[in-house]
Amino acid sequence: MNYNVVHTVSESIHADIWRLGQAFAYDDQLEKSYPITPIGAEWDMALMLSGRDDFIGGFAHGDEKYTSFTVLIDGKQVDPQGLKILTPFTEITILENSIGYDPNDHTTQVLKHNKEYIVHADGITLNQTVEWLNDYTLGSSYMAMMPPLKALTDTFYTDRNEIPMPTLDHYGYYPNAKKAVVYGSDFSFSMSVSKYPSLTGGDRFLLTDNSGRPYNKMYFVICKGASVTGGDVWKTTTRYQISNR
Repeated sequence: MNYNVVHTVSESIHADIWRLGQAFAYDDQLEKSYPITPIGAEWDMALMLSGRDDFIGGFAHGDEKYTSFTVLIDGKQVDPQGLKILTPFTEITILENSIGYDPNDHTTQVLKHNKEYIVHADGITLNQTVEWLNDYTLGSSYMAMMPPLKALTDTFYTDRNEIPMPTLDHYGYYPNAKKAVVYGSDFSFSMSVSKYPSLTGGDRFLLTDNSGRPYNKMYFVICKGASVTGGDVWKTTTRYQISNR
């Protein structure tokens, strides 16, 4: 598997962010590859303030700009732009701090966002922290997402309901689940959430075929209708795994 970490900038949506981007499957010689997730989909945070027209987070929605970005290979800090050859590793850690802004004016600071990607050969662990800077009520908000291409996935289940279900034309919520898996004949995409705050309307997975878009999507719903106070801190841990079947 080849996971891309990309720096994306868009003045039109007030975004300047490093993020987990498109994933590819490679052959054993690391030569031939093909995509297994789309280019523009998000993997981590999308938070909706009540009364706003769009989410805060990443490149799909914007109003987030990074303040620091650090990469460590096996505990040693490196300059990612200086890596010119394939480099073996046991663990890569990617750290990013950013600020999220109010979509109404694009200038009011709403939250501080910290991401820690820990990458091993068998998957990625994402630790996130959100510190709220003001008081808000939130709409449907997500702190974990996984976007497998629809051509590769047609069935899913959760650890609360292990009966396989088709993804075609599907849109459903699954409360109290900690893990969701969507798969096809060749690949399995797994997302589990082991740490998160208990919030109004949260603690549930949303699985959808994404209204005809080219990828299915799994979301972890962190809240809907919850109120937050300036100084509140959220901490979440998500585990992503993609494997051959």
